[in-house]
Amino acid sequence: DSSYSNLKFATQVDIAPTIISRLGLPVPDNWQGRSLLNADSGEEKCSYHQTRLKNPTYAVICPKGKQIYKYIYNRNFKNEELYELNSDPKEMVNLINLADSSLVDYLRREMEINLAANPAAGAGK
Repeated sequence: DSSYSNLKFATQVDIAPTIISRLGLPVPDNWQGRSLLNADSGEEKCSYHQTRLKNPTYAVICPKGKQIYKYIYNRNFKNEELYELNSDPKEMVNLINLADSSLVDYLRREMEINLAANPAAGAGK
């Protein structure tokens, strides 16, 4: 029997890959979600989110070791925010100017990769 663990950051886009995986079929590489059957594989994957506003805000949530970072970006306002969700679950302390530059660069790259792979998400550049 398969178990669905580590659901803390599961989203609706994970449903279809989970069903496909449950059927024993490969999940297409171009799908955004991930199978929740493989949530404990030890592989650290980022999840991507955006608001549906006229000026959307984008977020990427990435586990790095025991920390979970949330990077938020709004292109129109050129605004960036960074939070460590385990120690700051209410997102009160913006770490964008305090965090290691390699971490910030990594999160920016993850965001750009996601926006490039999903042109509809990047609409309004």
